[in-house]
Amino acid sequence: MKPRQYAGLAILLTVAIIVAAVKLWPDSSPDPNPDPPDPITVSGIIGGKVAFFQDPDIVNFLKTNYGLTVEYKRVPSIDMINQCQSGLDYCWPSSQNAGETIKDQLGSAVLGSEIIFNSPLVMYTWAPIADTLIAQDIVEKSGDTYYIVDLDRLVSMIDDETAWADIGLPQLYGPVRILTTDPTQSNTGYSFAGLLANTLNGGKVVDESAARTVAPQLKQFFDKLGLLQVTTTQLFEQFMTQGMGAYPIIAAYESNLIEYLLLHQTPETQEQIRQNVRTLYPKPTVWTSQPMIALTPGGQRLMTALRDPEIQRLGWEHHGMRTAVPGVVNDVTALGVTGVPQSIDSVIPMPGPAAMDIIIQTLSAPSAAATPVASRRDEYL
Repeated sequence: MKPRQYAGLAILLTVAIIVAAVKLWPDSSPDPNPDPPDPITVSGIIGGKVAFFQDPDIVNFLKTNYGLTVEYKRVPSIDMINQCQSGLDYCWPSSQNAGETIKDQLGSAVLGSEIIFNSPLVMYTWAPIADTLIAQDIVEKSGDTYYIVDLDRLVSMIDDETAWADIGLPQLYGPVRILTTDPTQSNTGYSFAGLLANTLNGGKVVDESAARTVAPQLKQFFDKLGLLQVTTTQLFEQFMTQGMGAYPIIAAYESNLIEYLLLHQTPETQEQIRQNVRTLYPKPTVWTSQPMIALTPGGQRLMTALRDPEIQRLGWEHHGMRTAVPGVVNDVTALGVTGVPQSIDSVIPMPGPAAMDIIIQTLSAPSAAATPVASRRDEYL
């Protein structure tokens, strides 16, 4: 055989080996259309986020890509500490402190836990009140965003029972006040109590020692508010429907107004909100982080699914919840909502679970009761 023939045969053999290797070598690239896992239904309790689990895009994505149908029961986040137990696939409080307490209680029964979303605590008010607080140097406007720059002074007004009329709002009855949810049941009130505690502590994060000092002051503050709502959704709906006289300022989540605007797309509603409602970002504020606690393999599957970049995008663009997944960016221009900052830069940590336990125990204690009518009558008999 001639040299050229040997060379040709070598080339053919080389090509044949390459072709065989390509066919036999395992493909490391993912299947572009993988089959979803076997369908399952998972059940658990959530601290809010009902609209999130009712969102058709989210329902369809979870079912199509993760084989998940999600059942849930709404439970206030702080109450969830006593209700997250075996028999559930997952628990999803809106409070990281509550999540840590639940994990400590359940120990090895917890198969995993991840923070799914974050939302900063904000305050909502009405245009005339915001303008008055700007005149009082309590609020500043930067671009389209409103910031509370002197929360300590606003809290002092409430402690001193300063009347709205005294700061130029005679149309409002009674003293200056901020309403929130019940801090012993709902995470919004719980987070607001933590922010107030830090404020009363000179802007420093409250530890257990400081908690014992500020807790009685917080007790007086919350006792003045009267009956409180137990869910943030109820609070925000009351704010929107009853207006400035009944709900002058409320503490809630950034996501509440964003979600409300995205769910109420009529031009009249959009214009009414833009003209009248103001979101105030405290400087500093506190984050409310939302950890999912998986108690079964099904709960683990849901936890993984909710950190999918597509779910994170939908959570932001449909419900105003900021991502907790590295690499996923929240684009405020995608919301079509003015006044929302791209990032939350002025933040103070929440007091830890032990300090907050002291505060909540104080807030849960019965208030000093007035002398019973029968006893007072006896004085005159």
